[in-house]
Amino acid sequence: MKLYLQSRTSHCLVLPEFAPAIIEAFHHHRQSFGFHQTIAMVCGPVTADGPQHVNDNLAILDQLAVLAGERLQMAAFSCAHVFTPEVLVKIDSDRYSNEEWFNHWRQVLHSQHVAPTIFHPGWERSSGTRDEHECATALGLPMLHIKHFDLQARTIEFVEK
Repeated sequence: MKLYLQSRTSHCLVLPEFAPAIIEAFHHHRQSFGFHQTIAMVCGPVTADGPQHVNDNLAILDQLAVLAGERLQMAAFSCAHVFTPEVLVKIDSDRYSNEEWFNHWRQVLHSQHVAPTIFHPGWERSSGTRDEHECATALGLPMLHIKHFDLQARTIEFVEK
């Protein structure tokens, strides 16, 4: 899913171009593999721990999405699959307000292509992830919370919420 999303969003130069490109990629993916198969979204903090931890947090979310997809046997993604450190520099991500980022992910969640939403432990410390949780709740999307994960051992446990 990561390489597919990156190829489908490589033309995007500003944040407002990404949500439509991601949604179109999901539509195309589901058209190819069956509309019965939704796409899991792994949500977690990116900037909440400070700018010095952004790349580490993106790396964790990237790996969690892969691991969650394997465990659930479905396509899964995280923001790290689209917004790599290089892309964040390319679009000058700091120029966008929190509300603009919230709106971006709300559009993706409203697309009806995403389910379940999967929340990283500690998601509550991130205003963006709290907003995604509120949106998923309002939409009635199924949610899983990661109870425990070990990226080295490639294990992940979920709790349904």
